[in-house]
Amino acid sequence: MDRLTFLDSISGIQYPEMLVHFFDHFIALKQLIEDNGSLSVNNNTDTTISFIAIFNNKKVRDTALSNINTNCVIIYGKPVSINVDIVSDTEINIILQ
Repeated sequence: MDRLTFLDSISGIQYPEMLVHFFDHFIALKQLIEDNGSLSVNNNTDTTISFIAIFNNKKVRDTALSNINTNCVIIYGKPVSINVDIVSDTEINIILQ
């Protein structure tokens, strides 16, 4: 999946401000879970953006969680901090800062 298709699959993006301000965060998200679930923007501040990922089942959610096995990812030389909250068996909240 290319970046444009990935971005189009995320609901709740406020164009263009959110995309410009959090571009590195969106790219980090693509690197972390790409095509494993449906994504929507949950919340954002000046420095943080969070996403809700909903998966078809617990196994797919657990696979995505295993892909997010770090607290930080480097995107274009910039560190992006990662925090994950498990909401349910099929849903996680991903906070990127």
